[in-house]
Amino acid sequence: MIYKLKIFVYYTLFLTFLLINPSLLFSQKDLNVENLLNKLQIAETNEEAKIIREQIWNKWIYAIPKNEEQNLKYALNEFNSGRLLSAEKAFTDLIKKYPNYAEGWNKRATIRYMLNDLEGSLNDIDIVMKLQPRHFGAIAGSGLIYIKKKKYEKALNFYKNLEKIDPMNEESKMFMKLISKILLERSA
Repeated sequence: MIYKLKIFVYYTLFLTFLLINPSLLFSQKDLNVENLLNKLQIAETNEEAKIIREQIWNKWIYAIPKNEEQNLKYALNEFNSGRLLSAEKAFTDLIKKYPNYAEGWNKRATIRYMLNDLEGSLNDIDIVMKLQPRHFGAIAGSGLIYIKKKKYEKALNFYKNLEKIDPMNEESKMFMKLISKILLERSA
């Protein structure tokens, strides 16, 4: 019992120390998405994969302190309403406070893609991938960017990587087929 109490006290002190820098609390490794990503790799049906994907997205998007949820809702509302510059600023504010918030970086990458800032989007995706190497949204986004840049082989590699992480992903299958056709036509 005393051992458990000591563990609790050390844990509490450790958490108190981390509160000095709250961004340390929100490492993507702490979200328990790794188990879900492992399940996604072995999902046997599209429906099963879809449910797992939704669970992962929910964990990623809400990987932010409760007291920031209002700011997150504002950022998402701006994005969903098409106010992209305002949404970009709102997500920038969030990731400045919480640099380990991978989904904040990913949302800003998406916004930058929509604003045709492809290099800015790729820079944000690089950070997402450092925080969460199996972030299927960022990988798919990279594929889209390289399609837009007409760098089809590079795009194809991203979709092949996506297929390893999410074999049931219909988007990756569709884009791999499309890109393979483009590459075949180019070589003819």
